[in-house]
Amino acid sequence: MFNVLIRWSIPMAALFILGPIAAVLTHALRAPDGGDSTSLLLNTSIPTAALALLVSLALALGIGILGARYIEQRSGLLAAGIVLAWSAWSLGRIDGILGLTPASSPLFTLAIESAILAIAAVALAFLILRVPTRVPRFIVAGDATRNLAAKAHHEPTAITDPGAIIAVAAAAAGAAVGAWLIAQDFTTGQTFAAAVGGGILAAAAARLTSQRASPAWMFLGVMLVAVAGPIIASFLHPSASGPMRAAMSGTLFPLARPLPMHWLAGAFVGIPLGLWWASSLLEKHEQPATP
Repeated sequence: MFNVLIRWSIPMAALFILGPIAAVLTHALRAPDGGDSTSLLLNTSIPTAALALLVSLALALGIGILGARYIEQRSGLLAAGIVLAWSAWSLGRIDGILGLTPASSPLFTLAIESAILAIAAVALAFLILRVPTRVPRFIVAGDATRNLAAKAHHEPTAITDPGAIIAVAAAAAGAAVGAWLIAQDFTTGQTFAAAVGGGILAAAAARLTSQRASPAWMFLGVMLVAVAGPIIASFLHPSASGPMRAAMSGTLFPLARPLPMHWLAGAFVGIPLGLWWASSLLEKHEQPATP
């Protein structure tokens, strides 16, 4: 009974309480024309955007630690992703942002924003993954969940593992493929789903390539794609009005369509899902054949 309450109360708190709180400040950001076509660096109030990011990260870290402590590490990452998804959903769309500025400079600004969020993503993931899972003391000894902590899966946390570089490369490749396949238009649901899909394939590819690398490196791989997407788009649409025309015609480079915050939130939602998927594949592969 208590175990069920804990396992559901943490994600529900992220979804219905902390997430909406985090979204309040990002929703308040405004573009130069007074609209909502904004990102964390493309708006009229950088201090408000910085506060919105700090609040979102703090709430995500808090609920992520609780999830890792009382459920498991991957559940902590997912709970943090739910909070960040609210913040990401309250921002604008790339076509609206590029439509306000007929130049390629917004793409480079978005690349810088992704680089900043890459540092935040790795740090946040590392802190959540360092939390050991424990069964709450109020779960009675006779409860069927008394061995939850012993059975909980613990992800590797060593940052200096030799397979880290391979894991980052595999995660980046998986993220690029997953996001490319899903980012077919500019709606928020589509771009967020693209980032989630990228996170799922990033984690699966990285874990199947290196079983000892920390998932924190997978976040770096995803965010490297977030940085590269706008930069590549600026070269594919090189004229002063090229990015705007590409956005208006629906031909903008697919990996430049999710905003940096979409990539961040999508990574925290998608990577734990990908880790669960990869774990199931590895467990089936390691099971001995039945006679």
